[in-house]
Amino acid sequence: MSNGLGSGDTLKGSDTFSFFRGERDTLSPGRRDVPFTDLVTYLNDASVLTAFASTGAAWGSITGTLSSQSDLQAELDRLDVLEKNLGINFLRDSIAEGWSTLDLTDGFSDVFDDQTGVDAASSLNEFYNSAYDFYQGTGTDKSFLLQSNTLDPSEIETFTDQTGTETITTGDIAPFHSGTKKTLGVSSIRFAGDSNQRLTIGNTASTTFDFGNGAFTVHARVNLDSISSLQAIITNYGDAGTRGWSLENLGSNGQLRFIYTTDGTTGISVTSNSSAVSADTWHDIKVCHESNGTASTTRFYVDGGYVGGAARNDTIFTATVATTVGARPSASPSQVFTGYLDDIYVIKGTCEHTTEVGGAGGDFTVPTYPASYTPTAELTLISNSQSASSAPTNARLVVLHEAIDSVTLNTDLVASTTRNAGSAYTTMTLAKDADYDSNIQILTTTDEDISGQSSGTSVGYKLVTANSKNQRIHGVYLQWR
Repeated sequence: MSNGLGSGDTLKGSDTFSFFRGERDTLSPGRRDVPFTDLVTYLNDASVLTAFASTGAAWGSITGTLSSQSDLQAELDRLDVLEKNLGINFLRDSIAEGWSTLDLTDGFSDVFDDQTGVDAASSLNEFYNSAYDFYQGTGTDKSFLLQSNTLDPSEIETFTDQTGTETITTGDIAPFHSGTKKTLGVSSIRFAGDSNQRLTIGNTASTTFDFGNGAFTVHARVNLDSISSLQAIITNYGDAGTRGWSLENLGSNGQLRFIYTTDGTTGISVTSNSSAVSADTWHDIKVCHESNGTASTTRFYVDGGYVGGAARNDTIFTATVATTVGARPSASPSQVFTGYLDDIYVIKGTCEHTTEVGGAGGDFTVPTYPASYTPTAELTLISNSQSASSAPTNARLVVLHEAIDSVTLNTDLVASTTRNAGSAYTTMTLAKDADYDSNIQILTTTDEDISGQSSGTSVGYKLVTANSKNQRIHGVYLQWR
C-alpha cells in the first residue's frame, strides 16, 4: 500500500486512507476507505523509528511536526489508539462482508465465519456455534439446540442442531431462514402454515426427547401470525399409539399447552394462564418440569414470568415417532405452525427454573443473547499460524468478547501470542476498550514485546478460559511488526 505522505506532512486523526482488501490468496475486488490505516504504516516506518531516542532539531527534520520528547510520547499514545482502531475496523469489515480468516501483510483478522482459522488439533474443549459464529468451552446442559442467524442463500433451508447430537431434515416444503422478523440474530425460521412444512429431528424416536418421569426444559422464541388455531411448536405427538408430548399454542385466549400421554394415545394437558401470548409479538416461552419424587410440577414461563402450571407425577410415554418442529409428526401432519421460531432448545434431566410446587415464584430476566451450552470444560482456543515476512518483535491483540458471567480479564480469560508456531507464548494483558454492541465488548492489548521467544515467523494467538465462567469469543485480530 502507498500512503502518499512525505517528510513534513501534517497528520490528523480525521484523515482517511485507502487499502485494497484480500482474503487469503484471492484479492477481493473493491477499494475500502478506512481511517488510520496508512497513518499506522507511516508511523511504523523505519526512518521515523530510528529517531525515537533523538532530541532537539532532529524531530523537525524528520517529520516537520515533532519537536520534543513530549511530542513524541503524544504521538506514540496516539499511535496506540490508532492501531487498536485499525484492528476494530478490520474485524467490523470482516463481519460485514462475511469473511473467514483475513490475511494481512502484518496481521490477520478472524471473526469465525467458519472454523478454518482455528487449529482444532491443538485447541482443547472448543465448542463452535455456527449459527452465531463464536467459540466457547464445551458443555453438556443442552440436549438439543436449534437457532437461526443466516441470510446466506446457500444456507437458507439448512438447519443444524448446535449440540451436534441430532440430524435435522426438512419436509416436502422446507421452512427457511428469514430476515423479515427476527429476535436475536439476522434471521429467524419462517413457517408459512403448510401441512408439510416442518423440521424432522432424526429419522426415528430419539432418547434426547424421552423424558419419562424426569425433569426437563423445553424452550423457544415464538412470533405467531395468529393465536386463533392450535399450532405445534416442537412435538413427538404422532398418531394414536405413538404419542409422547407436544408444546403447542392452544389457540384459545392466548394459552400455551403441554400435552402428553402415559399410554401413547390418551392426551393429558397442562395449560398456561390465558393471554400468556399474543400474535405478531416475539415471546420467550419455556415449559419446565421439576421432578422431586412425590412433589413434581410442570410450569410455564412467558417472557420470564410464571404463567401457570400443574402438579403431575406420572411418566410420559416413550414416543415411537421422530420429534418435529412446526407440525405434529404423522402421515398427514396436523396442528401446523404459522409464524416465526428461533432459539429452540431442550434440556433433558434439568428444570432451568425451580420453585415451590404450585408457587408463582421463579421469574427471571430473559437473556438478550442466544442460548448455547453452559461450558463445563475450560476452553483453550489456538489459531492456525500465519506467516510473517520476518521475525516480529512486537504484537497486539483485539478480541471481540461476550461475558455471560462476570469475567475478570487476565484471570478468567488469558491471552497470549507466539511467533514460533506455539513453541513459546508471551502473555498479553487484556483490557476493555469499548462496547462493540449491547452484548459484545472490545478487548485490546498494548503493543507488547515478544522478542524474548526463540526467533520465528509462524505467528498466532492462544486464548484460555478459567474458573468455569460462561464466555464467548466472537473474533480476534492479531497484528505484529
